[in-house]
This record gives sequence, C-alpha cells and structure tokens, in this order.
Amino acid sequence: MKDLELIIPLSLEFTENVDEVGKSHARGYGFTFGAMGSVKNNFYKNAYARQGYGEAVDYVQRLWKEGRREEARDLVPVDIA
Repeated sequence: MKDLELIIPLSLEFTENVDEVGKSHARGYGFTFGAMGSVKNNFYKNAYARQGYGEAVDYVQRLWKEGRREEARDLVPVDIA
C-alpha cells in the first residue's frame, strides 16, 4: 500500500449566497445520474441510492432519459452536493 497515492478532488467557492452555489453544484449531478452508464448500471446513481437517495436519483434519471433535462437538474437534492 505504500505505492498507493490518494488524491481527493475538492471544490472551494467564496460566496454570500450558499443556497445558490449549493443548487448549482447539485444541478451538475443531473448529468451524472441521468447520462452516465445505462439505466440498469449507473455506478454513481447506484452509489447515491445506497446512501438513501434512491427515489430521488431514480426520478432524476427517468426525467433525463425522457429528455426533460432541466427539470431533472432542478430536482437533484441540494444535500447531495
């Protein structure tokens, strides 16, 4: 394990409007849940489903696949981000 390098990506923003920035980051997950992988095998959607967001991410993915992408983005829970 000594040859293993751990890298943790991080995003930092300074803002007066935390809610707006949180929503902006959450909306980015719409693509992740909707377009990454297949309907049955989406690693990210499945990972968040295991964390208790199953109903939300399933709905986001369904909207995305129906072409309702803005609506899907808007429905990603902010606490995911």
